[in-house]
Amino acid sequence: MKKKKLFRCQKGASAVEFALVLPLLLVFVFGIIEFGILLYDKAIITNASREGARVAIRAYWADTDSDGKGDTPALYPVGEVENVAENYAATRLIKFSGATPIATVTESTVDGIDYRTVTVAYGHSFLLFPNVLGTLLGVNSTTMPGAISLTASSAMRMEVQGL
Repeated sequence: MKKKKLFRCQKGASAVEFALVLPLLLVFVFGIIEFGILLYDKAIITNASREGARVAIRAYWADTDSDGKGDTPALYPVGEVENVAENYAATRLIKFSGATPIATVTESTVDGIDYRTVTVAYGHSFLLFPNVLGTLLGVNSTTMPGAISLTASSAMRMEVQGL
């Protein structure tokens, strides 16, 4: 009779079950948050390359004879295009490290049509995921990747050909 009474007492069973499930639940929730931030940063890098490419192909009227009027079509300089893309990304990224986005501009001609390609690269660092998984799985955190290289590239046709 005493044995049956001993097994009927269930006080604290749900607390023990919760304590067993909580670490897995936290890894799952923080994993969703970390990968959500990763996807957001990838979208920002893609938008930054598009914004840079949009500026790269636009022509403006340059003043070549100092009369105050634009009289020659010109493309924006490569350095200015890179600054536009880098500033776009830098102000919108969710950063956990001191990494900064790097933009590069290349020019190409395909079938007589001029293109400018803007590529933006960024080293996305995770905040908790490698450390938490390393601790839970017993893996050294130096062997797990703490950063992923994100790159996006956009190529657009120049508005004014032959510049």
